[in-house]
Amino acid sequence: MKKIRYHKGLIVMMAIVLVALFGCTKVERKKANVMVVFSYDENHLPYVEYLEKAQETFLHGGYDVDLRAVYMDMENGKQDFKKKLQAFKDSVDKDHWVPDVMIFEGDRPARTLICAPYDSIFDFNHTPIILGAMHHFSSWENLNGHTNLVRWSDPMDFCTNIDLAASLMGKNEVQIELDFGSQDSLLRQELSKQIARPPYIDNSDLHLEYFSTTRRKYLPKDSIVVSVYSVEHPERNGTEVLHDIMTYAWKYPTLVVKKDIYAEMIARKTDQPQFSAIRGTFNDGTGHYLAGYFASYATIAEDCCGSAIEILNGKPLNQMDVREHTKQKWMDYKAMQRLGWNYDDYKDEFQIVNAPYEVANRDTYWTMIGVYICLGLLVLAIIIWIMLRIRHRIIRRDRKRLEHSINMSRLCLQGANSYMLQREEDIQRYVERIADSHADEAAAIIRASQTPGEYQFLVLGDMEEKGTNVWWEFRFIVRGKNDVNGLVLNVNERKVQKEQMEQAILNRQETMKKENFMMKTSREISTPLNAIQDYCTKLTNGAVTPSEKRRLSEAIAKHSENLTAIISDILLFSRIESRRQQYFMKDVLLKPFMDSVYKHWKERIPANLEFQYVTGRVTARAFADEDRLRDILDQFLSNAIKFTDMGFIALGWRYHLSTQEVELFVEDSGVGISENKQKVAFSLFWKENDFMPGVGLGLNIAKRLAENMGGHITISSKEGVGSRFSIWVKAKG
Repeated sequence: MKKIRYHKGLIVMMAIVLVALFGCTKVERKKANVMVVFSYDENHLPYVEYLEKAQETFLHGGYDVDLRAVYMDMENGKQDFKKKLQAFKDSVDKDHWVPDVMIFEGDRPARTLICAPYDSIFDFNHTPIILGAMHHFSSWENLNGHTNLVRWSDPMDFCTNIDLAASLMGKNEVQIELDFGSQDSLLRQELSKQIARPPYIDNSDLHLEYFSTTRRKYLPKDSIVVSVYSVEHPERNGTEVLHDIMTYAWKYPTLVVKKDIYAEMIARKTDQPQFSAIRGTFNDGTGHYLAGYFASYATIAEDCCGSAIEILNGKPLNQMDVREHTKQKWMDYKAMQRLGWNYDDYKDEFQIVNAPYEVANRDTYWTMIGVYICLGLLVLAIIIWIMLRIRHRIIRRDRKRLEHSINMSRLCLQGANSYMLQREEDIQRYVERIADSHADEAAAIIRASQTPGEYQFLVLGDMEEKGTNVWWEFRFIVRGKNDVNGLVLNVNERKVQKEQMEQAILNRQETMKKENFMMKTSREISTPLNAIQDYCTKLTNGAVTPSEKRRLSEAIAKHSENLTAIISDILLFSRIESRRQQYFMKDVLLKPFMDSVYKHWKERIPANLEFQYVTGRVTARAFADEDRLRDILDQFLSNAIKFTDMGFIALGWRYHLSTQEVELFVEDSGVGISENKQKVAFSLFWKENDFMPGVGLGLNIAKRLAENMGGHITISSKEGVGSRFSIWVKAKG
């Protein structure tokens, strides 16, 4: 067995190495420049097929070609061919691109371009030229002076196409539109030669009256009348002939032998698919043309590019004889659908284009559908098998884990103050032992035991019936009726320890808070005390000028005020913190109250600031403690002075009818407070910066005073613009 596995592994490794070697081998291809001259414009849909086949042929021949196409648009009679060639030449000259081989598609480019004055633009005399799809041998006479030409003949088979049109439509007449230009004259000559025998009757001169049953009833029944008329020169058809043709054209099939605007007009006029002896009109995406016998663009491209490869490989031009493109019968599936024809009736005789894959390859299509269905069923069966295997393994693993958990639970619970819950009766039994003070929790446990879910309850009870209530925790999962798993755990010791730990943490926080408070207040008090002591020392020395003495006295007074404010804040904070602060709530008439506050602070506002007084409703009253309101406004005004160097400070009040509140505010044009700092502005010991005097209790004191009176404080501030601090209390009238 090991030997067999060893050989299999060796074979697999060798296969991988061979694939890697062949996959990494880069085929060296020869480079070449190929110019293709097309008869029509770049919107001619079948040229896509031509170019794809050309690239494929060159690749199979070992060449990586830079293929560039020039579209001469010869269907447009007003086209300036020299200008178009020159524009193409200018575009390729930018890349220093010179063609190694030229390929001409059709008679008109060859007959028009391979002569002066176009030879001055491209070297048509020496560059190898392959003439593809040449219908008219007689048009080569003016090209005999060129020794650089390779020719592919594609003579038009009028008879096969006429037979095709007559037999498919069940008619004994086929009409052809031809004018009298050089191209049309050549076609008329070749047509006359090919139909100069039975069963064809040449009616190119329209000697048989058009659609006249009396003139044609003596003709043989198997004959096919070929009528030729001109749209460009209707006068040469005879009186009213073109009118009759256009009126009754739908009755007889039309064979298109040249691509021009009249071909499209006739196809639309007849409103039914017609026939084409040339590839240029067939398969244009419209379904206007049903069938035809001709060489396809793919065939022409493959033949011409094959000759180009021979030339590039060094084969002399004089050894390359005139060859003929292979023709096939073609039919368009879109046109078949318009006529209601069945694909299977014609697939053996015609090459059918535009047929959906499921129609053109019905057996392969349904075989693939069957294979896909079988593969899908196989994949589904494998997935189901894998899922069943996984489910079986999961169930087996969970069963082992459950058995292990049950065994471990039993071992853990032996001798422990815990009890298992396996049925609703177990829950009911232990719920009856819950203390009366937790009756609500007991009812919630009963309700939970009847509803699927996972639950956890903490209660006081006497589960062991020792006459003492201790803390127990119910933990259980309900999956259905009488499907309960859980525990009743004795958590009394843990609960007591947790409460002790929480109390210890609170005590520690309180101690740290007090230590922090003492440290900050001692530092803030020491600053003005040290300054006062220093200034007093200088005064007692005696060597002080009167002006210096006055300055020191003012400094001592200022620091004394700061010290007094700090001590006042500390005392007020202490009363609030210890809940000893009393509040004498009454109706405060705001007008006289705010007048007294304004008068008190008017002398204290620095001279460089404008102190504004904004009065509100004169009869407005606030339900508050008047002294505490004054404390709050004093804090607001003190802060405004600290943080406003220029501009104004405003004091005022507003009565808000919608909320039945009064707003007492202090507004300034100071430095302002950022949005992030506004969230912590009322925190204990918060200051805008550490260099400003004060302990940082002011806003915290104001907030707590306001809340204790049933009000609240708001901030509206923007950095660099200013701030507005407001206290809101209940209004009375």
